[in-house]
Amino acid sequence: MVTVSVVVPTHNRREYLLEALGSVLRQSHSDFEVIVVDDGSTDGTGDAVQSVPDSRVRYVYQTNSGRSAARNRGIALARGQYIAFLDDDDIYLPHRLSAHVGYLDSHLNVDFIGGSAALISTDGLERGLWPGLPGEQSVTLTDALYACRLMPTTVTIRRCAIERLGEGFDSSLEPVEDKDYFLRLLLAGSHAVVQPDVVSKYRIHVGNSQQDASHSTRQNLRCLAKILANPRAPVEIRESERHLRAYYYLSGAFHSYAVGQFDAGQRFLRGAEECDPSFFDLRSTAFLDLLVAFAQTFHVTDAKAFIASVFRHLPDEMAYLRKYRREASAAFHLKRVFDAHAAGERPRMSDWVLGVTYNPRWLWNRGTWSILVRDTFRKRTLSIDRHG
Repeated sequence: MVTVSVVVPTHNRREYLLEALGSVLRQSHSDFEVIVVDDGSTDGTGDAVQSVPDSRVRYVYQTNSGRSAARNRGIALARGQYIAFLDDDDIYLPHRLSAHVGYLDSHLNVDFIGGSAALISTDGLERGLWPGLPGEQSVTLTDALYACRLMPTTVTIRRCAIERLGEGFDSSLEPVEDKDYFLRLLLAGSHAVVQPDVVSKYRIHVGNSQQDASHSTRQNLRCLAKILANPRAPVEIRESERHLRAYYYLSGAFHSYAVGQFDAGQRFLRGAEECDPSFFDLRSTAFLDLLVAFAQTFHVTDAKAFIASVFRHLPDEMAYLRKYRREASAAFHLKRVFDAHAAGERPRMSDWVLGVTYNPRWLWNRGTWSILVRDTFRKRTLSIDRHG
């Protein structure tokens, strides 16, 4: 028995995999095993892993069956009290395991824990933070259905919670099989928390499974249908089905626009309106709120261009939404101002200026002026006083 079993599914990513393994072997917590499940690689992955001079690394080969089957195989072979996951293109920070082991050891009511991840490019440059929470938060089923803040490479689970669930990852739901798995853990009564502490690095590249927005959206909708069909699904979740489906369609539409799949984006917008027209009610800010929130995700590299593309490629019957383009741009910049303020950071003056330029009505909002004076000018003055 070891404290932690780290399950690493892999397929033809030899170079990334060796970097991932190195990050585990450098952990400050040393009582672990690494189970590398090679899902039919043909690039010499097996020779590379077996040449790693550390007996804690175990290598298993299987005929190509998908990453869900690979994770399930790793879990079945695991001997640890806790199970942690690491995708072959991601990286652990040195305190990753010690932080989660320490927390779970001292919080016996928590069944699994997630953390934050630094988003990195193929060459390792940081591109942001996911999910960037302001503090520790418990995860409810409703939370996870609307915004699953659990990423495999940041999650550690008690073995007893996995055994209580009795079901593995569902390969038919890739690439959202991880979301489905975490949702089923919550349905089974597991208690989860997510911490703001950055414990891993998540690599963004063309090989990521989330690049096909249309397929991801269809799978998300199938995942939702599966959860709703589960006898354990609470009544309030079942009663929110149309709203949840509309939310998934709308999120899928924005994801499609972000990757240039405009036909799919229009199709999903229509699906959202059919499920729940209230998202597009001009008296509601739901459409703009979700658009602005998505513009700040790692799927979007140029928020200004993304917002413009959404309004430029709306379905003809939704052309009435185009008049909100400037309001959306204003909301994006001012959300960055408010988010920086909430995090105790100094907002960018350019965001404040652009926000009130796109929508001058914000000039009459006392909150924006208060933030400008207290967080921008005051901190700048303090900086000048300290450094001359």
